[in-house]
Amino acid sequence: MSYLVTQRTQELGVRMALGATPTNIRALILNHSLKWIMAGAVAGLAAGMIATRGIKSMLYQVEPNDPLIIGGVTAILIAVGLLSAWLPARRAARLDPMIALRHD
Repeated sequence: MSYLVTQRTQELGVRMALGATPTNIRALILNHSLKWIMAGAVAGLAAGMIATRGIKSMLYQVEPNDPLIIGGVTAILIAVGLLSAWLPARRAARLDPMIALRHD
């Protein structure tokens, strides 16, 4: 996410120069991140459901598709993804528009 925010520095500078508030910039970055995070979560859940068929015989006293475990792990991964997107979003919201416009 940090790399993607760096790539969009000029765009963010234009948005800020046109009146976007730091809250708007953070929301923009977090919404973009959330789309990628949710796509990853859906793909991971699908792959996990398929993979449980192969490891079913190795599990001891655990159901392969336990909704509590799957939901908990998914929630933790989404929270970590949002936290990792929050830091670049916060940094992007603090950009000076003039410096951002001059960025490569």
